[in-house]
Amino acid sequence: MVDSNSAFDTAYWSSQPPAVASLQSIAGEGQRETVAQALAQQGMIIDVAIMVWGWDPWKVMLLRQTYGYTWVPSMLQPNVTAAPGGMPPFGQPPYDPNNPPRGSIKVSTSIADYPPFTPPSPPPAPPATLPAGAFPTPDGYIAVVGPTSGGGIYAVLAGDNVPDGDIVTVPAGHQYMRHQQTLPFGEFNWYTILS
Repeated sequence: MVDSNSAFDTAYWSSQPPAVASLQSIAGEGQRETVAQALAQQGMIIDVAIMVWGWDPWKVMLLRQTYGYTWVPSMLQPNVTAAPGGMPPFGQPPYDPNNPPRGSIKVSTSIADYPPFTPPSPPPAPPATLPAGAFPTPDGYIAVVGPTSGGGIYAVLAGDNVPDGDIVTVPAGHQYMRHQQTLPFGEFNWYTILS
């Protein structure tokens, strides 16, 4: 077992958004935790052991792999209730190595899994005039939630460019999740109401 791998550690930190990578330069664990919590609440994926506690990325990932983890929860996700292959508490699901929850942390010791961070492309500019019933989201997308077809399913109308899985809040306060699925006969888009 290799005790350290500075090339891996460099690749790991270089793959993080600048705000997350800056956590390694904060000296106090309490201050690191406060900043990490704020970043996690903004949607950034925070690995507590590495980014808050300051543990070595290579050693942490190697140890996780040794115990059979393919993913671990990020800062705001619930802890794993049973180790891979272990018996979960009554009523809790077992660890599923093949289906990591959205926003979890991939466990890997391959440098190829940590490409340098590339900022996301900005969303397309909204049109000069929005379609009827459309509204811009905080991320710069245009949401156009149509009428319901029953069962909590709502149409996606022309002009909507919200990505699959995003949650939008309409001006009336209701929240909807955008869905998209490619089928043999075309693309199917819809919203489901959350609240």
